[in-house]
Amino acid sequence: MKFRNLQVPYNLLARLCFESCGLEGELDLSTCIELEDLRAASNTKLTDIIWPTEVNSLWHVCIGGDTSLNLTEFPVEDWPVIRDCWAAGNAIDGYLVFSTNASLSIIMDNCNVTGADITLAPNANYVDLSNNNLGQEAVDDILIALASHSVSNGTVNLANNAIPSAAGSEAASVLLGRSWEVNVDS
Repeated sequence: MKFRNLQVPYNLLARLCFESCGLEGELDLSTCIELEDLRAASNTKLTDIIWPTEVNSLWHVCIGGDTSLNLTEFPVEDWPVIRDCWAAGNAIDGYLVFSTNASLSIIMDNCNVTGADITLAPNANYVDLSNNNLGQEAVDDILIALASHSVSNGTVNLANNAIPSAAGSEAASVLLGRSWEVNVDS
């Protein structure tokens, strides 16, 4: 079954699962203000998602492997309880700001991300932004932000981006001292 340019008109809908189901074109979620959980991975012809302008309960977004997805907007800063942000292998570019107290897991490898501010995500414990377009300052900022939080036993993968500076390497050492798995270029 294929769905093309699907608009979901249910404002009280909490969970949507469209994984590997042939979504094509645009997925319009603009009226889904109570959305908590979106699973729409592996739809190779999905090109864009229109997000609700206000959504306070979205905790899980899985849109990885949607290889045609070129999001015009990815408003993670508007998702105050986001816990799982999984969007690997998509054309998501630009600078992302995460602001949540949840135990945040970010899997956005092989995108076009240029930076991520996680200073307002004090419980981030899994960050995979490998194979992006992170410059040295962006790599440093992520490592320093994670080191400034008190989380132990996490994972950060920033491989195949810029090499961290001395300050970024020092932050990576702090994380290693807290039993983090740290993967950066050297």
